[in-house]
Amino acid sequence: MLYPSSGFAFCTRLTLQLNYMSIKTGSSCNTASALATVLGSALVLVGLYASLRIGVNMVVFERYPTTGVLQIASFPIYGQREEDCDYSAPHYSYDGKPRDATEAEMKIEEIQMEGCLSAIKETRRVALIQDIGTASFFLFMGIGMFITKRFLAHA
Repeated sequence: MLYPSSGFAFCTRLTLQLNYMSIKTGSSCNTASALATVLGSALVLVGLYASLRIGVNMVVFERYPTTGVLQIASFPIYGQREEDCDYSAPHYSYDGKPRDATEAEMKIEEIQMEGCLSAIKETRRVALIQDIGTASFFLFMGIGMFITKRFLAHA
């Protein structure tokens, strides 16, 4: 038995009987309306979770993370950080002894570091935009399912 919640009219009586893969419903609602309610609720919850994570990421972290808020992977995804842009390497002379970097080598390392830092900054900007788009998608799809449910309930 499902109870009304948050202003949406849920089915008051839903009897699911799995008999040879058939679904029978009670007289007060239909299966499509019940499925739209469940799916809409799930989508709205995912959208709210993503929105909350975006807010937390913006407030708690000094810089927005480079990975998205909804990672559906069984392993942690590594996002590149500014510390990864240190391209300085020891320089050796032709006889294998350590030496100081030449001005041209220092210039190349500086250009590489600037390119890396700008790429990470762009990655952070794109991650924020994609996260906002993902959260909006789930919220709008969930709300759309609730609107669809209203039409299905009257059918």
